[in-house]
Amino acid sequence: MQRRTLSPPSRVDGSQLFNLITEANGQLKAARESQNLNHGRNSTAYLRTLTKAAEYFPQGTFSAELGDKAGFFQEDSLHLHTELCWALSGLPRDNNGDWPQMAVHAYEGLQNQVYNMWYHGFEEQKEKREFTEMVSRVTNELAKAELITKDTAPREGLVNSPRQGMGRVAFLFTYALNLDHKSSSVMNVERDWRQRCGDFNLHLQ
Repeated sequence: MQRRTLSPPSRVDGSQLFNLITEANGQLKAARESQNLNHGRNSTAYLRTLTKAAEYFPQGTFSAELGDKAGFFQEDSLHLHTELCWALSGLPRDNNGDWPQMAVHAYEGLQNQVYNMWYHGFEEQKEKREFTEMVSRVTNELAKAELITKDTAPREGLVNSPRQGMGRVAFLFTYALNLDHKSSSVMNVERDWRQRCGDFNLHLQ
């Protein structure tokens, strides 16, 4: 995947990036609801949206690369989709939008699609478990956490700051996809995200 190397992240157009991430979330939703999840041609538009969004950033910004098996709800594409949400959160507020906070909403949109895929998309428990493991690996190990905003100022009417909000949603990728919320693995992930992003409120934005 070729990326431009000219503009620093601070010059990225937040409006266009937010729109592309929102479009990608919608493409996941449409594919899931239509059960049109085959790899290859069906996911071409989705992968093109992710690639177009990534091209706004300098080469080396992301650790994700789209391989031959990338597609709807696959590891490579979820990895890049996650990092795009995190990178959007790292943009400064400007006259067009509060990108750190809007990134939290975009990331929640991705989390909702992943949860619904987990809840509705698998008949076999083995498949469900493998999907959970993949999502956890992407969110908690592979994706580049330094992309997440450093903005710790809560917005009016909200409990969590953008950084806390991103940590909250990141933890939800593990919390919501595990039936045992008190398991040591889930609690360890919660601890790690609280240490990384601040002591977020899990049940309120």
